[in-house]
Amino acid sequence: MADEFFSLFDDSAEQSDVPDLPADDAAPAGKKAKKTFTIGGKSKKKDPSVLIGANDDTKLQLDTGEKQPKVTIVGKKSRPDDIAETLEDLASMLESGESEDRALRTLAHHYAKYNVGKAYQRSADLIARGETIKAALSAQTDTFPRVVRELIGAASTPRDLHRNLRRAAELIVEGSDIRAQIKAALFKPMFMFGIVITFVIVAAQWLLPTVADVFTSIGSKTPPATQVMISVGGQLKWAFVVIAVVILLWFVYWYGFGRKIEAVRVWKDRMAIRAPLIGPINQMQAAARFSDVVSVCLGSGIPEVEALEIGARACGNEALQAHVNDHIGAQKLGNAVFADVADTPLLPWNFKNRIEVSPSPRERVKVMAELAKIFHKKARRRLNTFADRVGPITEMMVLGIAAVVILAVAIPVASFAPQMMGMVGG
Repeated sequence: MADEFFSLFDDSAEQSDVPDLPADDAAPAGKKAKKTFTIGGKSKKKDPSVLIGANDDTKLQLDTGEKQPKVTIVGKKSRPDDIAETLEDLASMLESGESEDRALRTLAHHYAKYNVGKAYQRSADLIARGETIKAALSAQTDTFPRVVRELIGAASTPRDLHRNLRRAAELIVEGSDIRAQIKAALFKPMFMFGIVITFVIVAAQWLLPTVADVFTSIGSKTPPATQVMISVGGQLKWAFVVIAVVILLWFVYWYGFGRKIEAVRVWKDRMAIRAPLIGPINQMQAAARFSDVVSVCLGSGIPEVEALEIGARACGNEALQAHVNDHIGAQKLGNAVFADVADTPLLPWNFKNRIEVSPSPRERVKVMAELAKIFHKKARRRLNTFADRVGPITEMMVLGIAAVVILAVAIPVASFAPQMMGMVGG
C-alpha cells in the first residue's frame, strides 16, 4: 500500500525514440524473473505494432525477422542501485574513449543474469543496426526509469550525455533511498498497530464476553465498562472489516484497470502530495526532480517549453505533469510566461519567487540548479522529521488503546473478586 500511495517514481510507457519500436509498460517490481509470451513459431518478419505490450526482446526479434520463442526469459529484476552503478560505469567508459558498442557489450556481459544486462545487449544490437546510443538506451522502457530516459534524450553532446548519465544515477539512488527509509519508518508502527487491532478484536469478541458470562452465572451484573468495551469492540470489528474490504477493492481496481486511466493516476499523485506527514516529502522530491531535469535541459540549449515538457515527464508525479502540460499550452498561446508554471500548490510556495528574479537564460539555469539542490535537502529533512514523528505518534496511539482494553478487563476482574469472597463468606 505504501508503494502505491506514496511512491513518486512509477514510470509509465511512452513512445520510444527508435522507429518502429513502440513503448511498453514498465516491468512489474518484486519478481526475480519474468516470462513474456510472444506470437512465435514463424520466422516471417512481422510488424512490431501488432505487439504494443511486448517487451524489448520481442520487439527486437520482430524487427529483425528472427524466429520467436514461445517463452522469453528476461532475467532477474535489477535493483535501482545496480542500474545506477551501470550508468556511472557507462559514463566512465565513454569518457575514457571506449567505443559505444564495446562499452554497452561490456556491461551486458558483466550483468548478463539481470534484466539491465539484457537491456544493454539490446542497445548494442540497435547501435549495430545504425541507431544512436541515445535512441538505443531510451528504447529500453522495461529497464530504465523514465527520468533516466528523459535525461539521456536531453543530451545534445557527448559531454552532456556523460553528465546526464551520472545525474540520472544519483536521482535513482536518492529515490530508492527515500522509499526505503519511508518503508522502514512505517514498518514498526504498522506492525504494532496491527497487533493492537488484533488484541482489541480478540478481547471484544472472546475475552470480555467470557467475563460477562461469569458475572451472569453468579447472578451479578456485568460492569458498565465491560459492556461498553463489548459494544465498541463489536463495532470496531465491522469497521476494520469495511476498511479491509475497501483497501482490497482499491487494489483490485488499481491493478485491474484504474492505473490505465489518466484521471485516476493524476488523482492518486495529487493525494500523495496532500497526504499528512508524507505529503511534504513527495512534494519536495517531485519539485527537486522537476527543477533538476529542467536545469539540465536548459543548460543543453533546449527551448523553455520543451524543457518544461521533459521535466514534467521526468518528475515522477502525474498531477504535476498535468499542471505543467496545461501551463505549456498557455505559454505557447502567449497567455503565460515561464515563471507562471509555479502557480500551483503542487510546487513549493517559494518556487515562483526564485525563478521570477532570473531574467536571462543563463541565470535561469543556475537558479533551477540551485532550487534542485535546495529541494533535495528539504526532502531529506522532511523525511527525517517524518521518521521522528510517526514513531512516537503511533506508540502513543498503541499505548492508549492497549491501556483502555487492559482496564476494561481489569475492572470487572477487580469487582468480581469481592463478590466471590462475599459468596464464599456467606
